[in-house]
Amino acid sequence: MADSTVLAIDDDPVSLEILNAKLSEAGYRVLSASDGETGLEMLKNHRNEITTILLDRLMPKLDGMGFLKKIKDSGEFIHLPIIMQTAASKKDQIIEGINAGVYYYLTKPYDPGRILWEEYKWDLPYKGMEWTITSVEPEVIHYKLLYC
Repeated sequence: MADSTVLAIDDDPVSLEILNAKLSEAGYRVLSASDGETGLEMLKNHRNEITTILLDRLMPKLDGMGFLKKIKDSGEFIHLPIIMQTAASKKDQIIEGINAGVYYYLTKPYDPGRILWEEYKWDLPYKGMEWTITSVEPEVIHYKLLYC
């Protein structure tokens, strides 16, 4: 995974430290930001390096949903897989996150190893794919590919 760079955006320094340790141990390069505004700047400055974004939903300045809207509206980063990892775990919040464009929605607390598994599953061309949610359970979102 030496060529994979993950942008981790979370206002909780402990969460960032855990993500950094787990992902670095697995061979990923990790860039960290403590809010969505800083995350956007890092994304722009490292646009050719970042392969995945880990995004908290509840943050000061620019929250995860605002971050998603800005990058989806720009169209420039639509190809990047985004994992939302958050304490916002109500069914309507999960559905809103998936519909906003995240590829996976993890509710805290979760096993950090699960992120590594999801990153592995994403060795696919996601651009132009459309997904639909089939069911929502704690920590797991089941969805299916509609068409490519």
